[in-house]
Amino acid sequence: MRFGYMLLVAALLLGMVLGACSVNSVREESREILWTLFISPKDPWAGDGWQNLVLSWNGEENDYPDPDSVYIQFGDRSYWLENWGSHWFGRANLTPGMNYEFWIVADGNLLTHASLQTVMEARADFPADFSPHSEATLFWDLEGDNQGQVLRLSAENEEGTRDEYVLALDPGERGFTIPANAVRDLGWQASYSLELTQMNQLISNRVLIQSSQTLGCNYPLE
Repeated sequence: MRFGYMLLVAALLLGMVLGACSVNSVREESREILWTLFISPKDPWAGDGWQNLVLSWNGEENDYPDPDSVYIQFGDRSYWLENWGSHWFGRANLTPGMNYEFWIVADGNLLTHASLQTVMEARADFPADFSPHSEATLFWDLEGDNQGQVLRLSAENEEGTRDEYVLALDPGERGFTIPANAVRDLGWQASYSLELTQMNQLISNRVLIQSSQTLGCNYPLE
């Protein structure tokens, strides 16, 4: 799980939801978040409902409550999480596109109680090949709109030089053409990655909950 990227995705969607609010407003809202819960498919291409759960502390390090146990209840079924540092991991079987009432409980204390619709999962057709000097078009299908979509193109070479192009798309989009030279040509040994993320999220009692699906393709094709 790339926590930094998922927080970027969360901030992008938060900005879309807040509309014309300033970047400072988004940052202020983000600073109020004490916990993040990321819900994402174990296999984003499978559509079998199995979701990874990652609950992470987002507050000050010295304020981490260090609970002994955490579980998340979706409807009438509870899932216990396993601990690693300030992160808690688990897995749940959840139907894509369904609204769930849920409770997050740490050491018997309720962190939050809310409802969220898991994302409707996309099926995408990625370009057969990619060159940073040419346009690249991606198409996908969805049964309905999620709250937001984010397109990301990243580039990296063996020296560690990186470049990326990130764009928040309208929820109704079902295709997009990435312009030529959106990222730099980083040499003949460079690798490129194209990703499409679907997401729904909310903030409840200083907990950011995000359901997402990320489909991706790496170039040169592996």
